[in-house]
Amino acid sequence: MNYLSASYAPVEHAWYLRSTFVAINLSALFFAAFLMKLLGLHYPRALKVFGLFLAGSSLYTLVVPPAGVRPVLVLTDALSMLVIVVLVGIAVRQSLKRERPEADWVSAAGIVTVLLLSHDLWIFSTNDRSASIISAGHYMQFAFAVVLVMFFIYLINRFVTALNAAETLNVELERRVAAISADLEQSYAANRALELKRATDLQKQRIYRDLHDDVGARLVSIVHAREKGDTVSMARSALESLRETVSKGNAEDTPLLSLLGALIEEAELRCRNSSLGFELMLSEDLPEGIVPAESCYQLSRIIREVISNVLRHASAEEVTLKVALQDNNLVVELQDDGVGLPSAVAEGNGLGNIRSRASDMGAAVSWQNAEHGGVKFCFSIPLLTLFGSQEQVPPVSQY
Repeated sequence: MNYLSASYAPVEHAWYLRSTFVAINLSALFFAAFLMKLLGLHYPRALKVFGLFLAGSSLYTLVVPPAGVRPVLVLTDALSMLVIVVLVGIAVRQSLKRERPEADWVSAAGIVTVLLLSHDLWIFSTNDRSASIISAGHYMQFAFAVVLVMFFIYLINRFVTALNAAETLNVELERRVAAISADLEQSYAANRALELKRATDLQKQRIYRDLHDDVGARLVSIVHAREKGDTVSMARSALESLRETVSKGNAEDTPLLSLLGALIEEAELRCRNSSLGFELMLSEDLPEGIVPAESCYQLSRIIREVISNVLRHASAEEVTLKVALQDNNLVVELQDDGVGLPSAVAEGNGLGNIRSRASDMGAAVSWQNAEHGGVKFCFSIPLLTLFGSQEQVPPVSQY
């Protein structure tokens, strides 16, 4: 377009004309690639062949004498026109089928460009080009402005469409956020209600378990008591234990030796009142650490339930209680000389409660038939777990 509208060439006319032909070839290649991209066409091999042809034509135009330029120029322009016309035709077809909105604008701009280019090629091929001033009547220079205006309108339309789409997405996003927030609030309320229900169920299970292990154990002792005075004393103790179970406010942190002393005294009293012999084997090197209130509570209920099981099911004559230290573990063993465990033991509330309490403490429990008859119950817990601090655990060398 610059060549067609320039009155005076800045360099020698022959070379200026050749450079113009090369520029036209490049613009045809770039314009074809742009149209293919815009229309969503994927013909890389065809575009490569077209580019190689234009490159060869440009190189030929720069090296051959001026007399040989015209045939190649006509062939190149004809091929470029054919490619553009084909692409515009594809755009028109897409526009008629409403396949792509870009096709409408490409069709309009392409048709205008082809018309202007066709007019100018006709003028160019029939005029005398030996003079430095080109005659009037060429319109190709206006095609660029037409293409710019059309694509500017297209881009403005795309921009407005994108803004509308963004606004629609924002509204939809706000709606979804509101819906998700409502779902989260509802889910939070449901989870909170579920947590409260679980906490209530756990509290109920704890109360049922404590009533079974504590009050039930004392009632078993009352049933097996020999004297009226013992019965009254145990009944009072059962009532006191019931109050303690409901409120659970009487448990306190207790030194280990004091806790074991109270448990041994209670176990011996229950066995004596039920006509059972009682033997104690107590290690002399037990540490004097402080046991947390919760562990005191759980351990006392475990021992009570074990004694209750002996009274109910063992048909025993003697019970042996052994407390010792083994590898930094407090080990409590309780053995009877009764009938022993059956081959298939159905684990009821008692055994299940013992396992649950031991698990809460971080302890291990086991039952097995003793070598000379009866059942041996074993409770083992690391001192660090029992006391809750390393400072209260004596060095291994002390025991």
